[in-house]
Amino acid sequence: MFESERLIFRPWKVDYVEGAFRIFGDPEVARWLAGTPVESIEVMRERIELMAERYVDDYPVGKGAYAAFEKSSGEIIGGGIIKSINYSVGVEPQGEIEVGWHLASSWWGMGYGKEIGRACIRQAFETVGLERVVAVAFPDNVRSLKVMESAGMRRVGLTDQYFDKTLELYEIFREDWKNWQSNLDM
Repeated sequence: MFESERLIFRPWKVDYVEGAFRIFGDPEVARWLAGTPVESIEVMRERIELMAERYVDDYPVGKGAYAAFEKSSGEIIGGGIIKSINYSVGVEPQGEIEVGWHLASSWWGMGYGKEIGRACIRQAFETVGLERVVAVAFPDNVRSLKVMESAGMRRVGLTDQYFDKTLELYEIFREDWKNWQSNLDM
């Protein structure tokens, strides 16, 4: 578990299935995740169970997939990830860790995507101890690209190395993040 100003992050578990379905069952959200919306609560429950099993060893060290709860309402509004990135078929895995954010469309435009992104990057550097993280998004996903930039990430360019898609790749190194953070505090 970790926190940001307005959010609390907890590992996904089956108890959160309705909140997850509001996010991942939404066609507007699924569009940016290169998939189709989750079709039912039952399928969402199965996916959360698989996710919980997949990341059980990652949670103690701070990696994994997290539900993002708004502190004031207690509602699940999105999620964040700090995990090994999925490489395209035929690409030799390099062990890169990606950060990512998912946000219910009803919460878009309120700064929560930026907050989730920044919180996941902070978690990756301060708790997990990583030296570099990456993030990817479709080139036309303007909101996600803005989140990356607002979190101090640097555009690397278009790549087809991940998820069997052509995506924008961004990265940030721990030292650059520290410098970026200190400029925010000024």
